[in-house]
Amino acid sequence: MSAYQAQPGTGGTGGFVGGMPQAVRRPGALFAAFLASELAAMLVIVSQVLSYSQGKDVIQDSLREQLGASAADLANSLFAAELDDAYSTLKSRAIIGIVLAVIVLAFTLLALRGGLGARITVTIALLLMAGLEIISVKDVFPSAGKALGVAGLLLAPIAIVLMFLPASNAFGKSRKLRVA
Repeated sequence: MSAYQAQPGTGGTGGFVGGMPQAVRRPGALFAAFLASELAAMLVIVSQVLSYSQGKDVIQDSLREQLGASAADLANSLFAAELDDAYSTLKSRAIIGIVLAVIVLAFTLLALRGGLGARITVTIALLLMAGLEIISVKDVFPSAGKALGVAGLLLAPIAIVLMFLPASNAFGKSRKLRVA
């Protein structure tokens, strides 16, 4: 049904009163998507900060466990180079995750207004952020960061679905018609 067709309960005006579109309340689903996106982004930020700050220790512990190496063996230049390489990868992922989370935080505020472009941007950033979290938690990662990352990972698809429910789409269209 198009926005111009009469809808039940509108008195045959098709959502318009006196030639002007009626103000439509922001749907609860869109606000829930906002909350889920913001929470997912904040959890990923904390997870990646933990990875950045505790990553070297976690990698050292993992190397000791896997190789049966002592602390003196880990001081060897070969182990030091491997440790630096692994930590560099962990830091790069952390930085990318934090940047994606900041993009989600910023564009979620715009998506709350119902704009399709902002909702698409948040969706893409959430999908990339979720993919990065999957890679991160499967690798050497601080256990507290894993728990937070998985929680953020679980919230991402919920937020995406809520952003594109019919009520959210109708709200975006009504705002666009009011502005035009």
